[in-house]
Amino acid sequence: MTAKKRTVALGLSLICMALIVGLFFLLRNLGTESPAFFSATESPVAVWEKPILNRPISVHDAGYIGADACRECHQDNFASWHDSYHRTMTQVATSAAAVPSFKDVVLDFANSSVGKVTLRQEGEKLWADFEEHDSLGRSKIVRQPIVMMTGSHHAQGYWYPSGEGRDLKRFPFMYRIDQQRWITDRANFLMKPAEHALSHTTGVWNHLCDRCHTTRPQPRLEEDGHYDTHVAEFGIACESCHGPGAAHAESVAKGDPTIGMVNPLALSPRRSAEICGQCHAEMAFRTKSDYFNWVHNGDYYQPGESLEDHLKIKDVDAHAFWQDGMVRISGREFNGLLKSPCFAHNDPSRQMTCLSCHVMHQPVDDPRSRKEWANDQLKLVMDSNRPGLHNNEACIQCHTEYTDEEKLTAHTHHAPTSTGSICYNCHMPNSTWGLMKAMRSHTISSPNVKESLPPIGRPNACNLCHLDKTLLWTAEKLHQQYDQPIPPLDEEQRNTATGLLWGLKGDAAQRALIAWNLGWPPAKEAAGTSWMIPLLAQLLVDPYDAVRSRSFLTLRAILGSDAPDYDFLAPESDREAVRAEVLHNWDTQADSRKSRGMPELFLKPDGQLDQEKFDRLLRWRDDREVFLSE
Repeated sequence: MTAKKRTVALGLSLICMALIVGLFFLLRNLGTESPAFFSATESPVAVWEKPILNRPISVHDAGYIGADACRECHQDNFASWHDSYHRTMTQVATSAAAVPSFKDVVLDFANSSVGKVTLRQEGEKLWADFEEHDSLGRSKIVRQPIVMMTGSHHAQGYWYPSGEGRDLKRFPFMYRIDQQRWITDRANFLMKPAEHALSHTTGVWNHLCDRCHTTRPQPRLEEDGHYDTHVAEFGIACESCHGPGAAHAESVAKGDPTIGMVNPLALSPRRSAEICGQCHAEMAFRTKSDYFNWVHNGDYYQPGESLEDHLKIKDVDAHAFWQDGMVRISGREFNGLLKSPCFAHNDPSRQMTCLSCHVMHQPVDDPRSRKEWANDQLKLVMDSNRPGLHNNEACIQCHTEYTDEEKLTAHTHHAPTSTGSICYNCHMPNSTWGLMKAMRSHTISSPNVKESLPPIGRPNACNLCHLDKTLLWTAEKLHQQYDQPIPPLDEEQRNTATGLLWGLKGDAAQRALIAWNLGWPPAKEAAGTSWMIPLLAQLLVDPYDAVRSRSFLTLRAILGSDAPDYDFLAPESDREAVRAEVLHNWDTQADSRKSRGMPELFLKPDGQLDQEKFDRLLRWRDDREVFLSE
């Protein structure tokens, strides 16, 4: 080899070595996760063997050290957190973390905003093959890697790279865990039936979803308009609630654990609740400057600080609140708490907070399975989902007089063992919507008919159980028992059962709530179920996906094995056929029904449906577009 060739070879070797060293430091700075890369213009054959440039990454800085650092000293707390849905709020996409299988699953829905998509799985890696067509009708397959996933409790959503920076694009389908099926992303939310921009929204995860689905999110918006998003940890981890742990860990390592972490139990009721409120609230940045500092620099709230020093707590927004300011969507429990007199109590020892009922780490002596506890993270005595449990432990912490059954009955006007004597059935009704179901409002209030009248229109607690009764019936009961004035009522409000009134004439949000509450066991017991079937049949063809889905789940719970096959995302003609089948079967069983001659339920003396009244109310349905921004 000539000297010139040796010089060239040496130069090439030095260049290769420099590239290897450079790559080492790049990977070290980007984090310690498995490397992956995606370019919209290259074949994805070897994309998993390159640096992580296509999605947000986990970076420990600014005193954040990650949950694994807490494990050695706090094994029990780590274990219960690890099994919670907080941890899996966001995960790097792998076949192990995915709830459904991705092995050759074909997704093709009539009302989808995209064409056919085929899911693929190669070891731990997940892919989506989009079938696209050009202007001449020629098809091609565009393969995208699924790199992030959100949720693991009720539903799981997925994200793929945009091809620009670390911006993520929303995958247009979600997996409903409770229904064990794929749905369109639109169907998971209560929103207008027209096509929408959810499917391919780019960057929304980077500047919105990450705020409540990760620990210490930093969007890091760059000058080119794309994101270089970092988080301390995917999911809600230890430092989300306890603050950065580096100083504490260093103090412990030196044998002097004097530098502690934030303990929510040791804070004032307000500061404690604000730790939950950083995610469980409807909020906005106070100024454009505050938003700028966060989206560019990651400046944000830390546990123990005043939440309102960073964010404005909202109580007005048509997509999140009823017109009287009560929250109407899930995940905003802090807003509900703020509206409660129990939270505003003058005596701090009697002041209700999130931790009055919930516990973030399952006690070691808790007899429930980890999955049972994780469902709502309720304290054992607060968990009314446990079979045979009937108590008011949450409320009698302060209202001790109601441990006396006579006083309880005098207050509720229901038998002490009745669901009508469970405090939160009346004072925290299921008037909030999210995750394709109704849930409790988290505002302690007393039922009244006025809240159910325009312009508020919120179903009151009495009629969410007594759905077969009119608003006049409720107003008269509340007047007799609690001396509430009877408000002016029109003919429909005086003579039509609330289930029909809200289910046929209400807006989409009211119809969804009614569809869920029709299947609520206390309501089925109090109101009966036979009259519900024509209403539920009609809701099977509702224009809103979420209303149809919930209506069928309720109908199936009533009919059991007699329920027909039905797909709420099937073509309209198929759904209409099922509606007709359900009505026909109900008509032919009229003689066995007990409900007859009940005009408020549109039932004639022979048990048949008064179709004219039914259709007239339906024609007045409130078809204004509704979008609840859960």
